Amino acid sequence: MLALLRARRDAFILPTAYFLLLLFLYGSISGLQYSRKGLGSLSVSHGTNYAEIANSTHTELQALIQQGLDTSDFAGMADRVALFSRLANAITQDRSLDYQPLVALLRQQFHWWEPAWSIYAPWNPRRWVKRRNTGIVICAGAHNFIYAGHLIRTLRNTLKSKLPIEIAYSGEADLPFANRAALKALDSNIEMLNLLDYFDDDIAGLQDGGFAQKPFAMLASRFQKVILLDADIIFLQKPDQIFDTEPGLAETGALFWHDRAFVQIDDSSTDRHSWFRGLMNGREPSSMLKKSLFWTQHIYHEMESGAVCMDKGRPGVFMSLVFATWMNTREARGITYAHTYGDKEAFWMAAELSGAAYHFNPTYGAIMGYKLKRDAKVCGSQLLHLDVRNKPLWLNSSLRKNKHNGGSREFATLTHWMAPGYNMSEQIGWDFGMEEGVDWCAHGGDIVEMSGEETRIVDHMIGVSSRVDILLLPPPPERIDKEEKAAQEEKERKEKEEKEKEQEEKEDEEKEDEEEEEEEENEKEGRKKKKGKGKEGKKEKEETAEKEEK
Repeated sequence: MLALLRARRDAFILPTAYFLLLLFLYGSISGLQYSRKGLGSLSVSHGTNYAEIANSTHTELQALIQQGLDTSDFAGMADRVALFSRLANAITQDRSLDYQPLVALLRQQFHWWEPAWSIYAPWNPRRWVKRRNTGIVICAGAHNFIYAGHLIRTLRNTLKSKLPIEIAYSGEADLPFANRAALKALDSNIEMLNLLDYFDDDIAGLQDGGFAQKPFAMLASRFQKVILLDADIIFLQKPDQIFDTEPGLAETGALFWHDRAFVQIDDSSTDRHSWFRGLMNGREPSSMLKKSLFWTQHIYHEMESGAVCMDKGRPGVFMSLVFATWMNTREARGITYAHTYGDKEAFWMAAELSGAAYHFNPTYGAIMGYKLKRDAKVCGSQLLHLDVRNKPLWLNSSLRKNKHNGGSREFATLTHWMAPGYNMSEQIGWDFGMEEGVDWCAHGGDIVEMSGEETRIVDHMIGVSSRVDILLLPPPPERIDKEEKAAQEEKERKEKEEKEKEQEEKEDEEKEDEEEEEEEENEKEGRKKKKGKGKEGKKEKEETAEKEEK
């Protein structure tokens, strides 16, 4: 029996020892960076050797990085990002592979970025990933923090959203402490995200970056599934389940929305299209790009980046975000912004050029506002975006009638909306500045009256936002003028009353003096009369006495 047990032991130990020796040798071969960290899983899955893919890709990337890259070579950067995506995918497919060599390569290529533990990355150990890791990131500064307040309170109070929120900013000058404290006081589940803690600002240029901060904010977020929002965005539906309810987002991990579709015939339009087609030289357009009116019809803008949804847990999506962030660094954005307007096109261009999956809602920009009585137009400042069911999902430009109107706090009239179709022939027409007080009027599409529930939601949001104004802002100038006028009128009224009172008192005193004088005169007159009567009586008595004597 003992001999049998020893035989079984030897049968187990010898193959295991041989297997461990092979692993040691495999991981020690010169040039191999990726080997298993343990015996929990193998580097071969369904016939795919992920360690081999990782090592060959690492070697190719390392050679490219050593060659250097001119900042203007966006196509060359796209090729590198595609290799990074392949490498990251191999590591996430086989969790036994060490991810540190990948992180080292990322630091070499993108030396403005320090991948910190607090930043979500798809190769992070799973123990660091929370079960419910979806959140909202709002980019806010001192100039628009009041709109961030509207957004926070409408999400919480009107839509009852439970998603955690991060407020992204670039230092004290961008969003001062007082503004940060005011926003944090609006809800308990809010954290601040100072982008200067994660990126080298000498290269990133965040403090004077404006639009450029947005991809940095998404990259620095601790969330895996990120809903990136401008401060002046308003959601009309609860966004908590958007990664499940939007099929295109669930399939690809990246959801974008289109801008207004209009053609602008000028040199800048020709330049932006020829520049991008040059970057696409030698690349097969994706199925999504083939549907794009930017690609087929040369419309001026393709994407509106007020809201961007990305699942950073997908390596291709994550690396396309890194690429979009690079396109917004100080030096690179000098080229990006010369051909596009701000950050908006960087997200989809980065995905398209690097071969990452993405999805556009097929409807181009719509409008929400009020219907003109004299024309079949809808006018307003709000750019509207729809969900997969073609229902209003979110709007841009806040709830103000016109946020550019000199600090006015007047809210918009939102009763109707108009949306285009998918093809160029189905697009609506846009007139800028034709209606007093608002930016746009749209025509040529079906005018849809808002439902009772949509109206209730908007009315509630305006009420919530007006209370945020009272809470966070000083009294508006017109209110100050009214208060000052009322105070002045009250002062004048009191002064008038005092003068009238003084006049009455003076008149009363004069009257009393006159009465006293009159009384004295009467007394004097009475004494005179009395005295005169006394003399007359004495004289009469004397005369009577004389008569009697005679």
